[in-house]
Amino acid sequence: MAGASGVKIILFILISVVFTVVFTDVFRVYAAHQKIADALAQAVDAGLIAGTDQDTRSAGKLEIDINKANAGVKEILRNNLNLNNQLENKLFTSSYLVIRIQYRKGSPRLESTFSTNIAIYSTKIFGLREYTITVPKKTPYLTGFK
Repeated sequence: MAGASGVKIILFILISVVFTVVFTDVFRVYAAHQKIADALAQAVDAGLIAGTDQDTRSAGKLEIDINKANAGVKEILRNNLNLNNQLENKLFTSSYLVIRIQYRKGSPRLESTFSTNIAIYSTKIFGLREYTITVPKKTPYLTGFK
């Protein structure tokens, strides 16, 4: 009977290790998603401010310069997530950022999507070494003012 309890202990330890690794991966992905969502929200707001054309705004119209908005979003996102020029760091790899402007009845909206890969350990035995996180962010449509 002593051998059976040893097997149970080893099985318990093995299950505990697997559970811990899976839990850690789930927590890492969740925490990374939240961090990206917060950083992207700030970056899109900053890009909206940076891209607002002051000349047309003073005339009562609201137009966004996509190049200035793009530069503003990238700068703030890189600073908030400590990313390099390729939008990568030790945690985030193969990242890309898409920024576009949508207009509805003359009102602009800045839309952005950040996608990156994060290393995960619980699925390495199945050949999956990374998990892709994609976070979209849209500002509300901004109305013109006079």
